[in-house]
Amino acid sequence: MLGPMHVYVALGGAPGTGKTTLTRTILQRLETLNHGPPSRHSLGVAHGLMYAEAGVFVFGHWRHGDVYAGTDRLSMSVQADALALVQYLHTQVWAGQHGGILAEGDRLYNGKMFASLAGMQPYISLRNVVLTAEPQVLQARYAQRGSSQKESFIKGRHTKIQNIGKVYGMEQLPTNTPAQAFAAQQRVWAALLPHLQPKNIS
Repeated sequence: MLGPMHVYVALGGAPGTGKTTLTRTILQRLETLNHGPPSRHSLGVAHGLMYAEAGVFVFGHWRHGDVYAGTDRLSMSVQADALALVQYLHTQVWAGQHGGILAEGDRLYNGKMFASLAGMQPYISLRNVVLTAEPQVLQARYAQRGSSQKESFIKGRHTKIQNIGKVYGMEQLPTNTPAQAFAAQQRVWAALLPHLQPKNIS
């Protein structure tokens, strides 16, 4: 046995469903729980933020003010290094203690990545969380941020998510309203930090 099971939360969803916004909120909460800012952690082209006291690692480049952040700013060839980093965190950094990994966005959300992570079970618990929103809500969000997404691209993303979900399961969380977005945030928080009792989660 290599130690206790660690959690990998893959956060997917169509553009505009709120993946980046949710993750930024999680980062703020982690900083409070961590009693300070995170450290930057890298292996090859895989980068992210380490919240050592909280026992959580978040993949991606995250800087205040960036419009595009998270795993979208990682190299297209990041997958091999990302998997090596997951293995390193599991066996070297978090041996004997809880650890949670959050990967938001499309760069690490693909069938090959899921298959590799599934192969690490039962030591790595793979959670597939997908944010959703109604089409009219998505269109309003695209207009608000001055962007547009081709229907063919949205359909392709949807098909990929559904195909992954059929194999590995998925938890779909709507984000149409602020209340739903907050509930989704709470679910992701609980998935990353299952060792905390509800009374300790702020």
